[in-house]
Amino acid sequence: MFKILFCVALVWFNSLQITSGTESVWFDDLDGPKFLTEEEGQIYDVDQPEFDDDSTITKRVAADEYVTTVSSKNTEMFCKVAAHSQGITTTKWNPTKPTHTLSFYRFECRPFPTMVELERPANEDYLPHTVVLHRCLGGCVTTQQVQNCTVKRQEEVVLQVLHRLDHNKVFKPLKITVYNHTECACDCITRQSECDVKIHNFTQDQCKCKCKQDNSSSCDPAKMFWNEKICHCECNSAPKFCDKSPNHEWNAGICDCDCKQRVKERCIRKGKVLNTNTCECECPTQRSTCPPGESFLKYNCTCVPNSVVTK
Repeated sequence: MFKILFCVALVWFNSLQITSGTESVWFDDLDGPKFLTEEEGQIYDVDQPEFDDDSTITKRVAADEYVTTVSSKNTEMFCKVAAHSQGITTTKWNPTKPTHTLSFYRFECRPFPTMVELERPANEDYLPHTVVLHRCLGGCVTTQQVQNCTVKRQEEVVLQVLHRLDHNKVFKPLKITVYNHTECACDCITRQSECDVKIHNFTQDQCKCKCKQDNSSSCDPAKMFWNEKICHCECNSAPKFCDKSPNHEWNAGICDCDCKQRVKERCIRKGKVLNTNTCECECPTQRSTCPPGESFLKYNCTCVPNSVVTK
């Protein structure tokens, strides 16, 4: 709903009064950044190449779809506009006209006049439903992927609206408090609070959590990648089903099937070596012969009297 309202920058409630502090004033008398005036509330098309510095630019990108552009991934909004019941007449672009060039600095991070839907309790209704307030929008130079536009200062604005409960047909005056953004600043999208202090340090200039110990060189590039969120090597592929033997299981440390850890520990405990193909413990050296009257016992890898073997 908000995205749709944002696309329509037309002030249709000139008669609405705002109370700032104790005095009732008109929109254009507010302190700080001025509210949107009718002249500023425009939807630009190909016949209006001169853009107002204080306005966002809304252009039609399809027969029934518009995009409002501010040079920020967070403020490019598409909205559907209902087609007229008798159809749409579309004027084709004249290729002889110059292409519009947008200046980034017109859309840098600062307060922009924005259509804001008034938040109201459930089962209650306000008139009007929307109001024009300044909201922090725009881009952050060269840091678009790591920073976004945030509000740093705001002021309270008291509005007088018409209010009613859903079951009541009568509207009555009501004062509500909203907030007008007056100062904006670019700030890190990733916050220091998102870092795990046990394994991370936060680097303000890069706006990212960096591992205290970078062991990325230990990752096998054929199978792994370094995950900075957990500061650990992770497998490129999902775990496989290991059915080579009952003693096989998936080992995330090597990103492959491996003998179970308890089998490895058993081989060490018995002084044997692990056969990685069968995942069984074997004697380190297989004796070909034993003295007369003795036989080789795989259990402890020694020659024992035949009388012991047959018992």
